Amino acid sequence: DDRRADAAFRRRGGYRGGAVLREENRRALRERGTVVYLMTTVEQQLKRTAKDRNRPLLQCADREQVLNDMFATRDPLYRATSDITVRTDRRSPRAVVNEILRRVHRLVDPLEATGITQTKVSS
Repeated sequence: DDRRADAAFRRRGGYRGGAVLREENRRALRERGTVVYLMTTVEQQLKRTAKDRNRPLLQCADREQVLNDMFATRDPLYRATSDITVRTDRRSPRAVVNEILRRVHRLVDPLEATGITQTKVSS
């Protein structure tokens, strides 16, 4: 239910990988605000998770195949759910954050992104 999803969101600081598999989670994400998909390649995921022992699905012999399967299943769901997709491969966290901020700002104020300034009209 929504209360459990909200509690999990608060505990973890956001929804994680598998949450997108459930329609009710995708709906909750869309209803709660701007959704940013931090996209990365399987190659980069392999590097980032090489020593991570806290991901049960990756405690197997063929981590690359597991990640490829997960990507094939989840990527279309992330894309359909997100407002913004940001590629994170070979980018610093600062560069990723700056892009997210720019793109969110464009969503909030699309006229500014086009260079059109609004003129206040007084009556």
